[in-house]
Amino acid sequence: MAEALAVSGGEPANLSAAQKAAVLLMLVGEEEASAMIGDLGPAEVEALGRAMVEMSDVDRATSMHVIEEFIAHAETGIAVSGGLDFFRGALSKAMGDVRATSVLQRVTPFQDRYRLPGSEWLSADALRQMIVCQHPQAAAASLTLISPALAADVILGMEEERQVDILYRLAILRELKEEAVVLLVRHLAPEGGQGLALPVSSIPGNAMTVAILKSMPDEQNRPLLAALRKRDDIVGSEIEENMLRFEDLMEMPPRSLQLLIQAIDPDTLARALRGAPEALAEKIYAGMSTRAAQTVQDALKGRGGKASDIAEARTAIVKSARTMAEKGEIELVEEKADV
Repeated sequence: MAEALAVSGGEPANLSAAQKAAVLLMLVGEEEASAMIGDLGPAEVEALGRAMVEMSDVDRATSMHVIEEFIAHAETGIAVSGGLDFFRGALSKAMGDVRATSVLQRVTPFQDRYRLPGSEWLSADALRQMIVCQHPQAAAASLTLISPALAADVILGMEEERQVDILYRLAILRELKEEAVVLLVRHLAPEGGQGLALPVSSIPGNAMTVAILKSMPDEQNRPLLAALRKRDDIVGSEIEENMLRFEDLMEMPPRSLQLLIQAIDPDTLARALRGAPEALAEKIYAGMSTRAAQTVQDALKGRGGKASDIAEARTAIVKSARTMAEKGEIELVEEKADV
Protein backbone atom coordinates (compact mmCIF):
# COMPACT_ATOMS: atom_id res chain seq x y z
CA MET A 1 0.00 0.00 0.00
CA ALA A 2 1.30 3.47 -0.81
CA GLU A 3 2.45 5.52 2.13
CA ALA A 4 0.59 8.61 3.29
CA LEU A 5 2.17 11.96 2.43
CA ALA A 6 4.39 13.11 5.26
CA VAL A 7 4.43 16.44 7.06
CA SER A 8 7.58 17.74 8.71
CA GLY A 9 7.61 20.58 11.20
CA GLY A 10 4.12 21.70 10.28
CA GLU A 11 5.07 22.03 6.59
CA PRO A 12 3.69 19.51 4.06
CA ALA A 13 5.94 17.45 1.85
CA ASN A 14 6.76 18.84 -1.58
CA LEU A 15 3.91 17.88 -3.86
CA SER A 16 3.82 17.82 -7.64
CA ALA A 17 1.07 19.67 -9.48
CA ALA A 18 -0.62 16.34 -10.23
CA GLN A 19 -0.52 15.34 -6.55
CA LYS A 20 -2.05 18.65 -5.49
CA ALA A 21 -4.82 18.23 -8.04
CA ALA A 22 -5.37 14.66 -6.83
CA VAL A 23 -5.71 15.87 -3.23
CA LEU A 24 -8.36 18.42 -4.26
CA LEU A 25 -10.30 15.81 -6.21
CA MET A 26 -10.24 13.39 -3.29
CA LEU A 27 -11.54 16.15 -1.03
CA VAL A 28 -14.58 16.94 -3.19
CA GLY A 29 -15.68 13.29 -3.46
CA GLU A 30 -16.25 10.80 -6.26
CA GLU A 31 -19.30 12.39 -7.92
CA GLU A 32 -17.85 15.89 -8.21
CA ALA A 33 -14.42 14.51 -9.12
CA SER A 34 -15.88 12.42 -11.95
CA ALA A 35 -17.49 15.51 -13.46
CA MET A 36 -14.17 17.36 -13.39
CA ILE A 37 -12.15 14.45 -14.75
CA GLY A 38 -14.56 14.17 -17.66
CA ASP A 39 -13.31 17.52 -18.98
CA LEU A 40 -9.65 16.52 -18.93
CA GLY A 41 -7.50 15.07 -21.67
CA PRO A 42 -5.80 11.65 -21.57
CA ALA A 43 -2.43 12.99 -20.40
CA GLU A 44 -4.00 14.84 -17.47
CA VAL A 45 -6.14 11.86 -16.50
CA GLU A 46 -3.10 9.58 -16.58
CA ALA A 47 -1.07 11.98 -14.42
CA LEU A 48 -3.92 12.30 -11.92
CA GLY A 49 -4.46 8.56 -11.81
CA ARG A 50 -0.80 7.92 -11.14
CA ALA A 51 -0.80 10.50 -8.33
CA MET A 52 -3.91 9.01 -6.72
CA VAL A 53 -2.51 5.48 -6.85
CA GLU A 54 0.63 6.70 -5.10
CA MET A 55 -1.37 8.19 -2.23
CA SER A 56 -3.52 6.03 0.02
CA ASP A 57 -4.10 8.64 2.73
CA VAL A 58 -3.43 12.34 3.05
CA ASP A 59 -3.08 13.90 6.49
CA ARG A 60 -5.01 17.00 7.57
CA ALA A 61 -2.03 19.37 7.45
CA THR A 62 -1.28 18.43 3.86
CA SER A 63 -4.92 18.78 2.85
CA MET A 64 -5.18 22.22 4.45
CA HIS A 65 -2.00 23.38 2.76
CA VAL A 66 -3.29 22.33 -0.67
CA ILE A 67 -6.63 24.07 -0.05
CA GLU A 68 -4.93 27.27 1.10
CA GLU A 69 -2.65 27.29 -1.92
CA PHE A 70 -5.62 26.71 -4.22
CA ILE A 71 -7.53 29.62 -2.66
CA ALA A 72 -4.48 31.86 -2.94
CA HIS A 73 -4.18 31.08 -6.65
CA ALA A 74 -7.91 31.57 -7.18
CA GLU A 75 -7.79 35.02 -5.61
CA THR A 76 -5.18 36.23 -8.09
CA GLY A 77 -7.58 35.98 -11.03
CA ILE A 78 -10.25 33.95 -12.74
CA ALA A 79 -9.35 31.49 -15.48
CA VAL A 80 -11.86 30.69 -18.20
CA SER A 81 -12.10 27.73 -20.55
CA GLY A 82 -12.40 28.22 -24.26
CA GLY A 83 -10.66 26.59 -27.16
CA LEU A 84 -11.87 24.91 -30.31
CA ASP A 85 -14.63 22.81 -28.73
CA PHE A 86 -16.13 25.79 -26.90
CA PHE A 87 -16.00 27.97 -30.02
CA ARG A 88 -17.48 25.24 -32.23
CA GLY A 89 -20.37 24.67 -29.83
CA ALA A 90 -21.12 28.35 -29.36
CA LEU A 91 -20.86 29.04 -33.08
CA SER A 92 -23.16 26.14 -34.01
CA LYS A 93 -25.82 27.35 -31.57
CA ALA A 94 -25.55 30.88 -32.92
CA MET A 95 -25.61 30.24 -36.68
CA GLY A 96 -26.21 26.53 -37.30
CA ASP A 97 -23.81 23.74 -38.19
CA VAL A 98 -23.35 24.58 -41.88
CA ARG A 99 -22.41 28.24 -41.42
CA ALA A 100 -20.39 27.42 -38.31
CA THR A 101 -18.37 24.90 -40.31
CA SER A 102 -17.59 27.53 -42.93
CA VAL A 103 -16.24 29.90 -40.27
CA LEU A 104 -14.24 27.15 -38.55
CA GLN A 105 -12.53 26.27 -41.83
CA ARG A 106 -11.20 29.84 -42.02
CA VAL A 107 -10.12 30.42 -38.42
CA THR A 108 -8.99 27.02 -37.15
CA PRO A 109 -5.34 25.89 -37.56
CA PHE A 110 -5.14 23.06 -40.08
CA GLN A 111 -3.92 20.54 -37.52
CA ASP A 112 -7.10 21.03 -35.47
CA ARG A 113 -9.69 21.27 -38.24
CA TYR A 114 -10.20 17.66 -39.09
CA ARG A 115 -9.26 15.91 -35.88
CA LEU A 116 -10.82 12.49 -35.47
CA PRO A 117 -13.13 12.80 -32.45
CA GLY A 118 -11.68 10.88 -29.52
CA SER A 119 -8.42 10.10 -31.32
CA GLU A 120 -6.40 11.50 -28.42
CA TRP A 121 -7.66 8.58 -26.33
CA LEU A 122 -6.49 5.94 -28.82
CA SER A 123 -3.04 4.42 -28.50
CA ALA A 124 -0.59 4.53 -31.40
CA ASP A 125 -0.66 0.72 -31.52
CA ALA A 126 -4.46 0.66 -31.85
CA LEU A 127 -4.46 3.26 -34.61
CA ARG A 128 -1.60 1.53 -36.39
CA GLN A 129 -3.61 -1.71 -36.52
CA MET A 130 -6.51 0.23 -38.08
CA ILE A 131 -4.32 2.03 -40.62
CA VAL A 132 -1.71 -0.57 -41.56
CA CYS A 133 -4.19 -2.71 -43.51
CA GLN A 134 -5.37 0.24 -45.61
CA HIS A 135 -4.10 1.23 -49.04
CA PRO A 136 -1.16 3.66 -48.58
CA GLN A 137 -3.23 6.51 -50.01
CA ALA A 138 -6.02 5.87 -47.50
CA ALA A 139 -3.45 5.50 -44.73
CA ALA A 140 -1.97 8.87 -45.64
CA ALA A 141 -5.42 10.45 -45.59
CA SER A 142 -6.09 8.88 -42.19
CA LEU A 143 -3.06 10.67 -40.74
CA THR A 144 -4.72 14.02 -41.48
CA LEU A 145 -7.36 13.18 -38.85
CA ILE A 146 -4.99 12.78 -35.90
CA SER A 147 -2.40 14.98 -34.22
CA PRO A 148 1.12 15.14 -35.70
CA ALA A 149 2.63 13.69 -32.52
CA LEU A 150 0.27 10.71 -32.58
CA ALA A 151 0.77 10.27 -36.33
CA ALA A 152 4.54 10.18 -35.75
CA ASP A 153 4.13 7.35 -33.21
CA VAL A 154 1.88 5.47 -35.64
CA ILE A 155 4.37 5.84 -38.50
CA LEU A 156 7.42 4.85 -36.46
CA GLY A 157 5.89 1.47 -35.68
CA MET A 158 5.70 0.52 -39.36
CA GLU A 159 8.37 -0.95 -41.61
CA GLU A 160 10.57 1.66 -43.30
CA GLU A 161 9.33 1.13 -46.85
CA ARG A 162 5.72 1.70 -45.79
CA GLN A 163 6.71 4.71 -43.67
CA VAL A 164 8.22 6.43 -46.69
CA ASP A 165 5.34 5.48 -49.00
CA ILE A 166 2.69 6.87 -46.64
CA LEU A 167 4.62 10.06 -45.84
CA TYR A 168 5.23 10.71 -49.53
CA ARG A 169 1.56 10.29 -50.39
CA LEU A 170 0.68 12.61 -47.50
CA ALA A 171 3.19 15.22 -48.67
CA ILE A 172 1.58 15.44 -52.12
CA LEU A 173 -1.99 15.31 -50.77
CA ARG A 174 -3.83 18.48 -51.68
CA GLU A 175 -7.51 17.65 -51.39
CA LEU A 176 -9.70 15.38 -49.32
CA LYS A 177 -13.36 15.20 -50.23
CA GLU A 178 -16.13 15.10 -47.64
CA GLU A 179 -17.07 11.57 -48.70
CA ALA A 180 -13.53 10.35 -48.10
CA VAL A 181 -13.43 11.89 -44.63
CA VAL A 182 -16.75 10.30 -43.71
CA LEU A 183 -15.50 6.87 -44.80
CA LEU A 184 -12.28 7.29 -42.84
CA VAL A 185 -14.12 8.38 -39.71
CA ARG A 186 -16.51 5.43 -39.96
CA HIS A 187 -13.57 3.07 -40.32
CA LEU A 188 -11.41 4.53 -37.56
CA ALA A 189 -14.14 5.49 -35.10
CA PRO A 190 -17.59 4.09 -35.91
CA GLU A 191 -19.06 5.85 -32.88
CA GLY A 192 -17.32 9.14 -33.62
CA GLY A 193 -17.75 11.80 -36.24
CA GLN A 194 -19.60 14.41 -34.23
CA GLY A 195 -18.12 17.88 -34.38
CA LEU A 196 -15.80 17.21 -37.33
CA ALA A 197 -15.46 20.33 -39.45
CA LEU A 198 -16.72 19.41 -42.92
CA PRO A 199 -16.69 19.73 -45.87
CA VAL A 200 -12.95 19.64 -46.48
CA SER A 201 -11.81 21.62 -49.49
CA SER A 202 -8.04 21.38 -49.23
CA ILE A 203 -5.35 19.67 -47.19
CA PRO A 204 -1.86 21.12 -46.71
CA GLY A 205 -0.22 17.71 -47.02
CA ASN A 206 3.32 19.05 -47.15
CA ALA A 207 2.85 21.05 -43.93
CA MET A 208 1.30 18.04 -42.21
CA THR A 209 4.23 15.86 -43.24
CA VAL A 210 6.63 18.45 -41.83
CA ALA A 211 4.67 18.56 -38.56
CA ILE A 212 4.80 14.77 -38.25
CA LEU A 213 8.53 14.59 -38.96
CA LYS A 214 9.24 17.41 -36.49
CA SER A 215 7.41 15.37 -33.84
CA MET A 216 10.05 12.63 -34.25
CA PRO A 217 13.56 12.65 -32.76
CA ASP A 218 16.19 13.80 -35.26
CA GLU A 219 17.82 10.39 -35.44
CA GLN A 220 14.50 8.98 -36.69
CA ASN A 221 13.32 11.72 -39.04
CA ARG A 222 16.65 12.20 -40.84
CA PRO A 223 16.63 8.74 -42.52
CA LEU A 224 13.02 9.35 -43.56
CA LEU A 225 13.93 12.74 -45.03
CA ALA A 226 16.76 11.14 -46.98
CA ALA A 227 14.44 8.41 -48.28
CA LEU A 228 11.82 10.99 -49.32
CA ARG A 229 14.46 12.96 -51.24
CA LYS A 230 15.58 9.76 -52.93
CA ARG A 231 12.02 9.01 -54.00
CA ASP A 232 11.23 12.55 -55.17
CA ASP A 233 13.97 15.16 -54.84
CA ILE A 234 11.62 18.12 -55.34
CA VAL A 235 9.10 16.98 -52.72
CA GLY A 236 11.83 15.88 -50.34
CA SER A 237 13.67 19.18 -50.68
CA GLU A 238 10.50 21.17 -50.00
CA ILE A 239 9.88 19.17 -46.84
CA GLU A 240 13.47 19.58 -45.69
CA GLU A 241 13.36 23.34 -46.25
CA ASN A 242 10.21 23.62 -44.15
CA MET A 243 11.60 21.48 -41.35
CA LEU A 244 13.54 24.49 -40.12
CA ARG A 245 12.63 28.10 -40.86
CA PHE A 246 14.31 31.24 -39.61
CA GLU A 247 11.51 31.87 -37.11
CA ASP A 248 12.06 28.37 -35.67
CA LEU A 249 15.40 29.52 -34.25
CA MET A 250 13.31 30.84 -31.39
CA GLU A 251 12.98 27.22 -30.21
CA MET A 252 16.73 26.71 -29.95
CA PRO A 253 18.42 26.46 -26.54
CA PRO A 254 20.21 29.76 -25.73
CA ARG A 255 23.67 28.18 -25.83
CA SER A 256 23.04 26.54 -29.21
CA LEU A 257 21.72 29.82 -30.64
CA GLN A 258 24.79 31.60 -29.30
CA LEU A 259 27.11 29.14 -31.04
CA LEU A 260 25.17 29.50 -34.28
CA ILE A 261 25.30 33.30 -34.21
CA GLN A 262 29.04 33.22 -33.56
CA ALA A 263 29.43 31.35 -36.85
CA ILE A 264 27.44 33.97 -38.83
CA ASP A 265 29.00 37.18 -40.08
CA PRO A 266 27.37 40.39 -38.71
CA ASP A 267 26.26 41.65 -42.13
CA THR A 268 24.33 38.45 -42.88
CA LEU A 269 22.79 38.53 -39.40
CA ALA A 270 21.75 42.18 -39.78
CA ARG A 271 20.04 41.47 -43.12
CA ALA A 272 18.26 38.43 -41.69
CA LEU A 273 16.95 40.32 -38.66
CA ARG A 274 15.22 43.01 -40.69
CA GLY A 275 11.51 42.50 -40.07
CA ALA A 276 12.14 39.48 -37.82
CA PRO A 277 9.91 38.87 -34.77
CA GLU A 278 11.04 41.10 -31.91
CA ALA A 279 11.20 38.18 -29.47
CA LEU A 280 13.62 36.31 -31.76
CA ALA A 281 15.80 39.38 -32.24
CA GLU A 282 15.97 39.93 -28.47
CA LYS A 283 16.91 36.30 -27.89
CA ILE A 284 19.69 36.59 -30.46
CA TYR A 285 21.01 39.83 -28.95
CA ALA A 286 20.99 38.22 -25.51
CA GLY A 287 23.49 35.63 -26.74
CA MET A 288 25.88 38.23 -28.15
CA SER A 289 28.35 40.57 -26.52
CA THR A 290 27.05 44.09 -25.97
CA ARG A 291 29.41 45.43 -28.63
CA ALA A 292 28.47 42.81 -31.23
CA ALA A 293 24.76 43.31 -30.61
CA GLN A 294 25.15 47.08 -30.95
CA THR A 295 27.01 46.63 -34.25
CA VAL A 296 24.13 44.60 -35.67
CA GLN A 297 21.52 47.05 -34.35
CA ASP A 298 23.39 49.99 -35.88
CA ALA A 299 23.49 48.16 -39.21
CA LEU A 300 19.75 47.66 -39.04
CA LYS A 301 19.16 51.38 -38.53
CA GLY A 302 21.36 52.41 -41.41
CA ARG A 303 19.95 50.40 -44.28
CA GLY A 304 16.79 49.27 -45.95
CA GLY A 305 16.36 45.76 -47.14
CA LYS A 306 15.16 44.01 -50.26
CA ALA A 307 12.96 41.01 -49.64
CA SER A 308 15.31 38.86 -51.72
CA ASP A 309 18.34 39.93 -49.64
CA ILE A 310 16.51 39.19 -46.39
CA ALA A 311 15.39 35.77 -47.65
CA GLU A 312 18.93 34.96 -48.85
CA ALA A 313 20.43 35.86 -45.46
CA ARG A 314 17.86 33.85 -43.53
CA THR A 315 18.36 30.84 -45.79
CA ALA A 316 22.11 31.00 -45.19
CA ILE A 317 21.61 31.05 -41.42
CA VAL A 318 19.14 28.16 -41.52
CA LYS A 319 21.53 26.09 -43.66
CA SER A 320 24.30 26.75 -41.15
CA ALA A 321 22.00 25.69 -38.33
CA ARG A 322 21.15 22.44 -40.12
CA THR A 323 24.80 21.67 -40.81
CA MET A 324 25.86 22.35 -37.22
CA ALA A 325 22.99 20.27 -35.87
CA GLU A 326 23.88 17.33 -38.11
CA LYS A 327 27.43 17.49 -36.78
CA GLY A 328 26.08 17.44 -33.22
CA GLU A 329 27.46 20.91 -32.47
CA ILE A 330 24.10 22.45 -31.57
CA GLU A 331 20.53 21.43 -30.74
CA LEU A 332 17.67 22.88 -32.76
CA VAL A 333 14.95 22.46 -30.14
CA GLU A 334 15.00 23.05 -26.40
CA GLU A 335 14.33 19.81 -24.56
CA LYS A 336 11.03 20.01 -22.67
CA ALA A 337 10.82 18.83 -19.12
CA ASP A 338 8.43 15.95 -18.44
CA VAL A 339 5.09 17.00 -16.99
